[in-house]
Amino acid sequence: MPIARPAYRLNTRVPRVVWLVGAGLLLIGAGVRLVHLGAPPLDFHATRQYRSALIARGDSAVALAPLSEAQRDAARAARMGQDRIEPEVIETVAVALYTVIGREDLRAPRAVSVAVWLLGGVATAWLVRLMGVSWPCSLVALGLTLMVPFGISASRAFMPDPLMTTLTTIGLAIALWHHQQPSIAGAAWRLAVLAAALYVKPMSVFFLAPPLLAVDVARLGAGRGLLVGASTIVLAAAPAVDHYWSLYQSGINVSEARILPELLARGTFWLGWGEMLGRVIGWPALVAALGGVALVPGVPRWLLGAAWFGYAVFGLLFTHHISTHDYYSLPILPLAAASISVLLAELGRRRLPAARTVMALILAAIAASLVTTAAPSRLYGDTRALRAAAADYARIGQLVDHRSVVSLDGSYGFPLSYHALVQTQQWPLSFDRAMFAFTRGSEMPAIDRLAQYHAGFFVGTHQPEFDAQPDLRQLLDTHYALVERAGTPDQWRYVVYDLRTSRLAAAPDTLSLFTRVGGRDAVATIDVQAADGVPWRAESNSPAVTVDASGRVGSGTLQIAARPQPSVGDQDVTVRLTSDRAIGVDLSVRARTVSAGTNAPPFGAVDLPTDPVTVGGVPVAFQGWALDDVSLVRVAVVAEDASGGTVELGTVRFAGARPDVAKAFPSAHDLLRAAWIFELRPERVSALPRPVTVVFRAVDGDGAVSVIGRRRIN
Repeated sequence: MPIARPAYRLNTRVPRVVWLVGAGLLLIGAGVRLVHLGAPPLDFHATRQYRSALIARGDSAVALAPLSEAQRDAARAARMGQDRIEPEVIETVAVALYTVIGREDLRAPRAVSVAVWLLGGVATAWLVRLMGVSWPCSLVALGLTLMVPFGISASRAFMPDPLMTTLTTIGLAIALWHHQQPSIAGAAWRLAVLAAALYVKPMSVFFLAPPLLAVDVARLGAGRGLLVGASTIVLAAAPAVDHYWSLYQSGINVSEARILPELLARGTFWLGWGEMLGRVIGWPALVAALGGVALVPGVPRWLLGAAWFGYAVFGLLFTHHISTHDYYSLPILPLAAASISVLLAELGRRRLPAARTVMALILAAIAASLVTTAAPSRLYGDTRALRAAAADYARIGQLVDHRSVVSLDGSYGFPLSYHALVQTQQWPLSFDRAMFAFTRGSEMPAIDRLAQYHAGFFVGTHQPEFDAQPDLRQLLDTHYALVERAGTPDQWRYVVYDLRTSRLAAAPDTLSLFTRVGGRDAVATIDVQAADGVPWRAESNSPAVTVDASGRVGSGTLQIAARPQPSVGDQDVTVRLTSDRAIGVDLSVRARTVSAGTNAPPFGAVDLPTDPVTVGGVPVAFQGWALDDVSLVRVAVVAEDASGGTVELGTVRFAGARPDVAKAFPSAHDLLRAAWIFELRPERVSALPRPVTVVFRAVDGDGAVSVIGRRRIN
């Protein structure tokens, strides 16, 4: 097949005005990226950026030199803890830059990403010029590549994606250049750039392999073109294949949790992918770009169309990341800029009626969709808050003395590890727990999971995640000492727990024990929680209350008894649980001796729901209160049918104090636990004959029973 010529007359001489406008765009593009470059990179995919930062620090003698021995050990451990994924190209560049400037400075590798992206903008303009578009349209391609807000944020990042994207754009331009002017040098350049892009990040194969095959088929025919193109791809992939083969042999599966075809059947996948596209380029620009592919003639259409096709295949294969990680769609940004440029050029070439108006409307729609994401707070984040967060991380490092920690951090502990100089083991976020349940089934309880970690401290820096895992919060609050909380219990920035020393916990931790003059002891049993193998003992500070003084190990129960006193009266007694290997806890016991006399029955009420009660497909929560003069044992719940037959449904759970009840009955027993709650599940009453009445019966220590409420069930 003869070589396809450009659709437009290509003037290789660059007009002076183009030089001036192009240089101006590059200067503006550099300026907006260098603003606040020294702020902590917490504003854009901190997990990915700090992973690179930890690798570079651990490999740099210059970065490690000023650290203390404990900090160096933590930095080396954090570096060794980073899984091998892509080849560490940008990290190696950072280490070299640290050596040149004599210190660790994250601005250096981030500036490299900026310079690389500017080069990518020039490559985009070159690509569309090779397609024959006019100089003004090529400047549009340059401007879009440099000024799209998402691209500004992404191209400042310490991560391999800006370099991979630029190499991909250069690879597309060289492929078209070699198609138009075949030569050995062109083939060598094409092979080298393709190999570099695949080595930096192999996902570039989806954007480069289809266009390369397309232009080779257009130039050489189907058989020879496929053979030459495939051979080039295989040769270029050799360095990357060697790297990933070594990972596979060492047991590292880099595709795990990335290729999930079952997500294709879920609407959330398609919505997520659409959201990522909206973030990266915006829907007006995306529609215009695809329109450019449809209108451009000849080989440029095959080149651009094949690149977009490769992106679609990539998204359908790597379903999880394409629908949750916006930067996985970063390579479409220069691709869209090129496609929009050729759309404008084609509209102008065809001399359609009102072509200039249509072109202006297209650019206006694109600009309007992008300007909403161009606010400084979106481009750079709240720099003051970013620096404050980094200072909090550094404070945590001091608190834990740079020891290993378990972290619950929104960025998976990477910025914590970097700024605090600690090695982190990340506790799974809610999203990760959901993904685990989706792919593998149920997960282990918090107490079992925590036992698998080997760390001295637990650090939480994301309160919503902490609150979303109440089993973890209860475990830490009841078993371990709080080292520091930055803020209030309701609004905090971070919490630190000491896992080296556990604490004892008891439920309930407040008791009310009533006896009668000349009567028998009042006895209560409490549950004591202690770490496995931790010994503990109990002691009372008053002879009015006795405890089992024998030593115990691990979790168990403890009986507490109040002895009747010779005269009526109250005593506030403290029962102390202590351990040589755990932080103790104090129990408050209100011991009251009342006058001898006739036992009064228990009393109480059912407050909610009102009568009658409709039971549907969800459980019904009953609430009320119950008290006794001396000792309330339980409130039993039974179902009673029309014939008088009963079926026990369970017992209520006491849920705390009722101030209104305590005020009305100040001398009653156990005012601290007067409130109760009971959950009635539909299946418990569905098989019973109608009508059914739920009866609540309070029972005291002397065996007296009172019905405190009834509810008819519909």
